[in-house]
Amino acid sequence: MKRWKLLLLCTTISSLLLTACGNKGSNESAIQQKKVLRIAETEEFTSIDPATVVDGGSFILANHVYEGLMRLNQDKKPVSGIAKDVKVSSDKRVYTFILRDAKWSDGKPITAKDFEFGWKRMMKPETKSEYAYILFPIDKAEDFYRGKAKENEVGVKAINDQTLEVRLKAPMINFLDYTILPAFLPQREDMIDKLKQDALGHPDKIVYSGPFILKSAGQTKIVLTKNEKYWDAKNVNLDQIDLNLLKDVSTGVNLYNSGQVDIAPINNVFINKYKSSPDLVKAERATSIYMPMNVRSNRFTQNSNIRKAITHAYDRAVIAEKVLRDGSLPAYALVHPAIAGLENQSFRDATKKELVTYDAAKAKEYLQKGLQELGMSKPPEKLTLITSNAYKDIASVIKEQLRVNLGLNIEIETPAPKALDDRRERGDFDLTISAWGADYNDAMAYLELWNTHENKNSAGFKNEDFNKQVVQARQETDVKKRMEMLSQLEKMLVEDQAVLAPIYYRYSVLLKKPYVKDYYTHPIGADYSLRWTKLEK
Repeated sequence: MKRWKLLLLCTTISSLLLTACGNKGSNESAIQQKKVLRIAETEEFTSIDPATVVDGGSFILANHVYEGLMRLNQDKKPVSGIAKDVKVSSDKRVYTFILRDAKWSDGKPITAKDFEFGWKRMMKPETKSEYAYILFPIDKAEDFYRGKAKENEVGVKAINDQTLEVRLKAPMINFLDYTILPAFLPQREDMIDKLKQDALGHPDKIVYSGPFILKSAGQTKIVLTKNEKYWDAKNVNLDQIDLNLLKDVSTGVNLYNSGQVDIAPINNVFINKYKSSPDLVKAERATSIYMPMNVRSNRFTQNSNIRKAITHAYDRAVIAEKVLRDGSLPAYALVHPAIAGLENQSFRDATKKELVTYDAAKAKEYLQKGLQELGMSKPPEKLTLITSNAYKDIASVIKEQLRVNLGLNIEIETPAPKALDDRRERGDFDLTISAWGADYNDAMAYLELWNTHENKNSAGFKNEDFNKQVVQARQETDVKKRMEMLSQLEKMLVEDQAVLAPIYYRYSVLLKKPYVKDYYTHPIGADYSLRWTKLEK
């Protein structure tokens, strides 16, 4: 999952940054000379190495300076990138990619060997890639990662310079959705040492396969310029992209209003002011925020009826509409509405939209059932909710509603990030607030986290029937049967077992000048693509 820097609920104006961004007149003059798109960016950009791209900013960067076999098109669907064709075996286990005549930014050809090398590098334990697991559907990939198979046994092979064969360990109908991710990018072996070093500080030392190249990366600005060697350079309209790196949203809004940037994110502080503006754009982000509950045997929340009571006891609409006010929606299930379902339907439209409700009376009934089953006359003196500072205001709303509706005393703690991760791993909490952004456009991106064998299950949930159904759903090739299986898995987690309580579906809002055309946002992968963007002044 991408790591996101949240747009804080409260922001401050930094006049120093405004001054540092330069004179408006000189900026306007530069724009007229060449097609430069200026963006106010609050994300952090930490890596340009495909093996270590994990945060939102680095995803954006990788999306523009690299390209893989497939890419997302304007309709958010995977289409041909460096692969001009793909052949899939009848059993959905062998994918054969035929590469087009594409070149790196230094003019050398991009070959199937670059893909084989890059993917196998991701799988090596010494690379320490957090995204290694995303390649595990490939035959012997996980075994190689764990030292149980040799490199030449892994199911990815360059047949020749233009042909890449990928063998999967089980049938998959959605493997192409995976290939848009940075983990599946080509990597040139002679560039790895340079990538491992300060590549962001020396961008001219490495090569690029995408529509842009990284020209410079400073503390306040990242500059991308058009890659003239890109296979489809004739359809790339922008000459340059300036990513102005800002610490707060207010600065970006001021730059936008003064004409110094063309696109700027906003948050709840500004939503009322701009809600009727034609410049306002609402963007889907396939990220769900939810509250895992500790199911371990030494906890009050080990009881499913107690968990159901908590799930039904707070009003998600209040959180989305009164606290966030940024376009996010109240969540009554786990899988985000942006995730695809059958044909042209979303997963939410194709399945049950609401698995939980806000119902204080029902919550009280579940609480009494749970207390009886636990042999208790009343709840414990306190329950501990651990979260990051980013969700503290949301936690406070939940705390108050659980107090009013269930008489629960919730103590909120906000440990430092590492301490928070450690406590989740140890199970040292009753409730916690988590976020998960889908890595690929499929409900399984959320559901597989709760498989006992995935290291991302902070609730301590263990259910062998659930594990088996996850494996079966991964391998099912009938789309309707698979959709029903995924729906049942979600129901088991949210409604039947109440392992987690949904809170909200994240959306984001931004301001965009009307002369910026063909700017496309994505719910998965990078936030946006500028490959087709035009400036029509």
